[in-house]
Amino acid sequence: MNTDTIARYWRGFADWASTPFALPDLAVARTEAAFIDTIACILAGFTTPAFSVARAMDHSVSGRAFAFATAGHAFDFDDYDVPSIGHPSVVMVPTVLALVDGSHSISDLFRAYVTGVEAMARMGETVNPAHYEAGWHATATLGGIGAAAAAAAMLRLNSEQTFVALSLATGMAGGLKAQFGSMGKPLNAGFAARRGIDAAILAKAGADASEAVFGAKGFAGLFHGHRPTPITQPGAPLSVIQHGLIAKPAPCCGYLMRSLQMAEDIRTTEAPGSDTIEKVILRIPPRNAAVINQPIPSTPDQARFSAPYCVSAALLNGMPGLADFQPEALFRPDVIALARKIDLQPLPANLSPEDLSPDDPDHIEVHLTSGKVLKRTEGVVLGSLARPLGRDDLRRKLDDCIALLPAPATAVAGRVMAISTCPDPASFVADLWRHSS
Repeated sequence: MNTDTIARYWRGFADWASTPFALPDLAVARTEAAFIDTIACILAGFTTPAFSVARAMDHSVSGRAFAFATAGHAFDFDDYDVPSIGHPSVVMVPTVLALVDGSHSISDLFRAYVTGVEAMARMGETVNPAHYEAGWHATATLGGIGAAAAAAAMLRLNSEQTFVALSLATGMAGGLKAQFGSMGKPLNAGFAARRGIDAAILAKAGADASEAVFGAKGFAGLFHGHRPTPITQPGAPLSVIQHGLIAKPAPCCGYLMRSLQMAEDIRTTEAPGSDTIEKVILRIPPRNAAVINQPIPSTPDQARFSAPYCVSAALLNGMPGLADFQPEALFRPDVIALARKIDLQPLPANLSPEDLSPDDPDHIEVHLTSGKVLKRTEGVVLGSLARPLGRDDLRRKLDDCIALLPAPATAVAGRVMAISTCPDPASFVADLWRHSS
């Protein structure tokens, strides 16, 4: 692993990121959808204990980003992508929102967001899937690097300053999947946004940093890197075009989405009652099964990573929504009784190194007391480029999220849906923050 080669890549990335570029129409459309989706999740997250904890931190710029990101990830309803095996938008959107001032247009926010997603994705190409499988929470580790790139763009840093910000954020990387099923997971997203902004502010103030942080004795080597540099040069094409983002139809782990789709299809077409189901077998690629293996949950955080709970809810009531992850919903007798009949069986091996590949589908068997077996196989994720959520889907999701607020934010909802034409981003962010109290 040649450290000089890796350092040259990230110096080239800093050159690219610090040079203004126009976003193609497709990138604008996908960024707009990501902002709508993420701000919806932030609004819902304002009602959670995780946000209450995060908001108690300082109210500096990076403190506000920390709170926004924690809120956005609190329900695990935010988007994710393939190269990072993480949640880019819930780190990048809060980063740019926290740094906005009267000099920024919405185009500035969109370009900074795309720059951050690019950094996170390209570092993901360097270290994944080994990085994620080793136990690192990529939203936290890679997200902080992306946040530094986004913050550098918002602060209009030059190439050298941007490189320093990337190096500092890379050196600060941390966050474990062992936090899944606890408040530590959304807080990890907050830490990522905070680290990225702090790194960019330090770079602007005159800090310097080492090239070696990217190499064999740095991130690529220590965090399970297996390629000397990312697969793709920055912006060629942009990751938001090449890979896109996967928007979630349900507020739980993305590795559950295909199983939920199958369960909802069985419910719609077959309508089996809980008393007619003898057992359910889920066969899922091992990389995914290792994440969604929480048993019968006792907290909402556990429920979002419990295949038995989530699939049971989908078989009985359809695709789970925010109501299914409120504390009082966890102990519904029919849902728990069916969840105890669900057996999660990891498949022998991942057939593809690419996360959520159609070559690694999920399988479900619903065995009825009559002897009939209902089978489904699904390799395509709802919300992905192959089956994207439309604008009407995003509005329904936004409405579901704001319904949790004590005073439903119907006025802000219209502004969220029109985010791409927002004339005053700083005023919008100030109004958004007011909904957090």
